[in-house]
Amino acid sequence: MIKEISHLMGESAAFDGRPARVFSISNKQGMSVTLMDIGATWLDCSVPVDGQMREVLLSVADMPRHIKHGTYLGATVGRYANRITGGKFSIEGTEHTVLANQSGNCLHGGPDGFNRRRWDAEITGELSLRFTLVSPDGDQGFPGNLTAQVEFTLTEQNAVEIRYTAETDKACPVNLTNHAYFNLSGAESGADCLGHSLQVRAARYVATNAVGIPTGELKQVEGNGFDFRQSKAIKQDFLTDEDQKQAKGYDHAFVLDSDVQDGERVAATLVSPDRKLSMSVLTTKPAIQVYTGNYLAGTPSRQESTPITAVWPLKRSISRMHQITRSGRIPFCNPVNSIYIPPRTGLIQSLVNFWYEVSILARTLLRAFFYLRASLANRTLL
Repeated sequence: MIKEISHLMGESAAFDGRPARVFSISNKQGMSVTLMDIGATWLDCSVPVDGQMREVLLSVADMPRHIKHGTYLGATVGRYANRITGGKFSIEGTEHTVLANQSGNCLHGGPDGFNRRRWDAEITGELSLRFTLVSPDGDQGFPGNLTAQVEFTLTEQNAVEIRYTAETDKACPVNLTNHAYFNLSGAESGADCLGHSLQVRAARYVATNAVGIPTGELKQVEGNGFDFRQSKAIKQDFLTDEDQKQAKGYDHAFVLDSDVQDGERVAATLVSPDRKLSMSVLTTKPAIQVYTGNYLAGTPSRQESTPITAVWPLKRSISRMHQITRSGRIPFCNPVNSIYIPPRTGLIQSLVNFWYEVSILARTLLRAFFYLRASLANRTLL
């Protein structure tokens, strides 16, 4: 069943000055998801576990916090998810410059990406909702008029299917995904993601530089902390490699084995520490970005007194959730973003908190500087 509902997200003005529309989808198994037209955002994902509902999707309570958090919680991002080096690319010999918004690069479509837009919502079935967005030629610097659609379907098998289509009248890179963050222990449990067990069917991963740009090298996972071919706790090899240390954790694309790129077989599996819930990810794409939320700590949650600690994500996938009722192999869902700060007390905790606040301030100032520089450059070009 699907219906439009009243929600705190709709009580305040969104980015465009109007309130959001919010929809709820629930199946006969008791699982439910909540979606919003602003950013075609996945707000909630509640799963029955041992007779109780467990909210596993990170989110915030209302629109003012949604506007403020800046971490793309559950949003559909585009035109181009992840980073474009220097905000520049060439198509058929023509160079294009798009707006930069992180370290001089274009992240998730630019400073006014699809996550901030109002999408048209259409109920397409008993358990399906489609969002449509029209992006004009030159939007954030991207060429061509683009019509993008994303359809969410909740099945009776507790699968959340996310399907993307896009059409443009000019050649343009398009890379859409959903930026959901999951914590199978419970979104407001206060637990991080490191106790989760993860398996990814990938023998290689994409090496990146200090600001997350691929170096062009595909590294083997064998013999290092990136080897998740057999299920293991995320914490087992966390921050044991130089590539991880540079990114403050996992924030890398894993190149999937060819036999799991058909959308029919499980590409990745995540299991909760209590072994009661698992997520399976199926995708038609060649890679999955695994991000351990390395800059997520302190982000507001649904409860003002409980900021987000740590999680984990996967993208452009069909996500299936399973309550585990017996031993055996089990599956997984989307990449989760998480940061881990071990519990500390006294002076050490104070120093950690101080360092974190300084790092957030420095990152904010850098983003502002690069955004201003990009804006001035665009004005010069015009």
